[in-house]
Amino acid sequence: MYIFNDHVTAFFFDHYSTFTLGIDSQYDVADEGGGPRCLPPVRATRRSQGTLAPA
Repeated sequence: MYIFNDHVTAFFFDHYSTFTLGIDSQYDVADEGGGPRCLPPVRATRRSQGTLAPA
């Protein structure tokens, strides 16, 4: 599991979902208007896939 807060410049609780569950194997860094930051994509591990919300 990887938890990351990328909204440091706009910290307001109305920007956040009550609950979010990602189901992809990889998430790229978002472009928030200034171009994407030079960070690697966030990848899920095989061990964590499917363990949080089994079908």
